[in-house]
Amino acid sequence: MLKILPFVALTPIAEAQQSLPCYGSGKMSQEYLERLARENADSFIRVIKPQYIEPNIEQGSAEFYARSFYHFQKIMERGLLEKQVSAVYIYEQEQPNNIVVRGFVVSVSAKSILDGSLKKHENTLEILENRLVKQITALKSMAEPVLLVQKLPDSLTEYLINLSVGKPLVETIDDLNHVHRLWPITSASLIESISNGIEKLGSLYIADGHHRVSAVGKYLDGLDSVDPLGLMVLLVNEQDMIIKSFHRIISGIGNIDFLHFFTHKQAHFWIISDRELDAITVSTNCVLLLTPSENIMVDMGFGSGECNTLTQERTVDSGFDAVEKLEVNKIESLIFDQLMGIHNTSNDDRITFMRGDTPLQTMKKLVLMGSCDCVLVLPANTVQQIRDVADQNLFMPPKSTWIEPKLLTGFITQVFD
Repeated sequence: MLKILPFVALTPIAEAQQSLPCYGSGKMSQEYLERLARENADSFIRVIKPQYIEPNIEQGSAEFYARSFYHFQKIMERGLLEKQVSAVYIYEQEQPNNIVVRGFVVSVSAKSILDGSLKKHENTLEILENRLVKQITALKSMAEPVLLVQKLPDSLTEYLINLSVGKPLVETIDDLNHVHRLWPITSASLIESISNGIEKLGSLYIADGHHRVSAVGKYLDGLDSVDPLGLMVLLVNEQDMIIKSFHRIISGIGNIDFLHFFTHKQAHFWIISDRELDAITVSTNCVLLLTPSENIMVDMGFGSGECNTLTQERTVDSGFDAVEKLEVNKIESLIFDQLMGIHNTSNDDRITFMRGDTPLQTMKKLVLMGSCDCVLVLPANTVQQIRDVADQNLFMPPKSTWIEPKLLTGFITQVFD
């Protein structure tokens, strides 16, 4: 049963609110983060990535966690983080395009994690889970909320929209000019109202942070008493979630006659000129293939319940498999597996991934420069597709979604001791 709790948090003092929080490796390049770790002694990147300033440290080793704890203690000793009373929070992200996203930062009880109240659409790797458990154990804290989404009731939506706020407890402008703000709610009656409104939803969907959910669940399950503890999350209305795709950069496959393959499979495709690339929108069901000679748009969708030769010899019925309908899955099962001989895209060095907001011309340039053999540009999944997969207890293929808002590490830190 879904249970929402207030929690104890650490937040940066006013003088450290610009220097301490940072994006992790999912948002910024490793080169940038290594430079940040070297040049900024306040940055929380030293805590989560101590190897960036001490390259000889092996990630996952006992020394790694000891150094992570050391840097955390240095930040605490310098008084850069202050402990707040138990509370829930309102989070706001103001983006450069004037879009404002607000949500609730709350704690989801340990029992809710373990009983499946948080629905997931991605598989997790046990080795990464265990590393996170060890880091949480070393630090007795977690420094970034997990992003959850759900269709919020009108009462909660209106509360977020009409909230009259004063000076935020924390305000940070990140390197991408997103403004992050945080306000605490300590009123017992308000906390109860917010908690009850969320609990009535029954379940929440994990948008980003599957490994952290699993790791915190394991950590809390290993404690003697977990009743007052839970997982720090940011819950936003599903309509405020931005979903982008991950594109596939393929190297080491040589020359392939894609046009012959698609013709043989009786696929509907058409050629896009280089001049037309900037005006192209990769919509649901279509995949754009960038090669040195052609840009090929391929229709991967089902047509009125008819057989689609690009997937399997079957028709669509009411008992559909949510993963089979994903364009990324059709790419995996057909183009990678059958045509390229790539059978495991999560562990094949011929494939790298690029964020869905990368300009098409940038990816085309990679192909023309010979940096790769081709690029597959995929459409973004929809909220409904994520819901369908999670509701069926299935998992999307690796790197299926890039979801925003992205959150800063060290902006708010949950304390477990």
